[in-house]
Amino acid sequence: MTHLDAVQIVTTVAEKSAAETLAQGLVQRRLAACVQIDGPLASVYRWAGEIEQASEFRLTLKTTAAAARQAIAYLGEAHPYDEPEILMIPVAGGSDGYLRWLAAEVDADAAGSEANGSDADR
Repeated sequence: MTHLDAVQIVTTVAEKSAAETLAQGLVQRRLAACVQIDGPLASVYRWAGEIEQASEFRLTLKTTAAAARQAIAYLGEAHPYDEPEILMIPVAGGSDGYLRWLAAEVDADAAGSEANGSDADR
C-alpha cells in the first residue's frame, strides 16, 4: 500500500453515543482500520438560512481508497443527521508500517459482504 491508497474520512454527530455506534459499525465491517472520536467541539454553521451553534463529536476514519465508497455509503445510511458532513481527504504521506497495518485491517472485499450483513450485526 502506498500513501496514495490511504484516505481519511471526516464526519460529525451531536451525541457521543452516535459517534461510538458509527465507529464500531465501520471497524466491525472492515470499512475503517481505526476511527478516532474527538470532542465535544463547538460548531458554528449556517443551516436553513439561520446561523446555528452546536456541540458535536468528530469522527476521523482511517481507511483505503478502495473501501472509501463503501464507508461513505455506510455513513450515509447510518448517520443520524439529515445532511451529514462527510469529507474524504487523501493522505499525502505516512509511515510504511502504519500504512501496511491500515491496508491489512481494511478489506474492500470483506467490507462489501459484511456491509450487507444481518440486522443483528448492526
